[in-house]
Amino acid sequence: MKKKYPELEDRRLVYEVIRRMIGHLVTDLIETTRAGLEAVAPASIEDVRNQPKPIVRFSDAVYEEHTALKRFLYRNLYRHEKVRVMTDRAKERVKFLFDRYFDSPQEMGVDFSAPAMAAGNDEARRARIVADYIAGMTDRFAIREHERLL
Repeated sequence: MKKKYPELEDRRLVYEVIRRMIGHLVTDLIETTRAGLEAVAPASIEDVRNQPKPIVRFSDAVYEEHTALKRFLYRNLYRHEKVRVMTDRAKERVKFLFDRYFDSPQEMGVDFSAPAMAAGNDEARRARIVADYIAGMTDRFAIREHERLL
């Protein structure tokens, strides 16, 4: 793609590659599914369930491309040392926030602190409220909260 569009900025190149990969997957899924539906012509849900292969699927070639990409990403990106360090740091921050908010619900925003404090001795309810509060945070907000509460 870089040869065809040499003036393309790196960010735009990455965006275009990803966009085209997704388009390739979606198109293959639709075409393979359409062919599967035409071949089976199901008249009932049982006709669908009794098929040896899923009707909605990628073609064999695209499925292999998809799994090869996943293997590559796991090997070279997701398990990269820098990513693992960042993931471990994020886990530590989330655990710190959870423990802090669970013990001191007043540290959360009022929409969550009031119900958490009202939960009283119902630890499961308070834990759910704290978890929901943390789940709604952006990464930046969670980092700021972690720094604030240290």
